[in-house]
Amino acid sequence: MHVLMACAGGMSSSLLANYLSKEAKKNDISDFYIEAVGTMRVAKKLTERGWDIFLLAPQVRFHKEMLLQELADYEIPFLLIDGPLYTPIGAPKLFGQMMELLK
Repeated sequence: MHVLMACAGGMSSSLLANYLSKEAKKNDISDFYIEAVGTMRVAKKLTERGWDIFLLAPQVRFHKEMLLQELADYEIPFLLIDGPLYTPIGAPKLFGQMMELLK
């Protein structure tokens, strides 16, 4: 599973990415890969890999419409992360939401 996560600059989301990777291991998902990038790098990143899901950090939700337009040609499921889930403690629930979206 390849996950692209957009945030303001990639710093805070890197911590969450580590916790999501741990959740993937707990769920026996061995091919889990997640990359956190700033919103201005999304268009370039979309061309570099086959992404399975796109996550948007809550602090940049105002970029949602722009990013949905960039994602339109790629048919990638989109998930806006709820604020309370954008924490290490929220990682298990967020991971569950990701899995539900991918069903």
